[in-house]
Amino acid sequence: MRITYRGVIHFVGVFFMVLKSNTTNGAILDSRCYLEGGGSAESFLANEDLQVGSIIGKLRINGNPDAEEGDIDLSFREKEAPIEIVSGTKDLSLAVELDKEGIGGPSSIYVNVICTRRRSTDPSFVIPVNIR
Repeated sequence: MRITYRGVIHFVGVFFMVLKSNTTNGAILDSRCYLEGGGSAESFLANEDLQVGSIIGKLRINGNPDAEEGDIDLSFREKEAPIEIVSGTKDLSLAVELDKEGIGGPSSIYVNVICTRRRSTDPSFVIPVNIR
């Protein structure tokens, strides 16, 4: 049996391909439900002149909350939150009028958004949201 340069190169190439395929099958990092900027809370400024139903802002959460093709679910921990999550999006809309004096409505809003990864047994994430 004769060892040739071409045979050695072929063997080394196949060896490294097998080695590489074994190392890439390790743990896959799942960034769903983490905030895009690496933070731990969301904060928005809202004008008291906003009408009910107006979009306050968009949550910067990794993942897709679409009902059919999405990979996360978003909800509130609070039962009667003064804001709503627009279905299938990360948009927050105003559900009550704001009043900076706190007479005709809340002057600020603090809620907790629960983000759940679909098709996973991982625990849910709680993201505090502050609107002033």
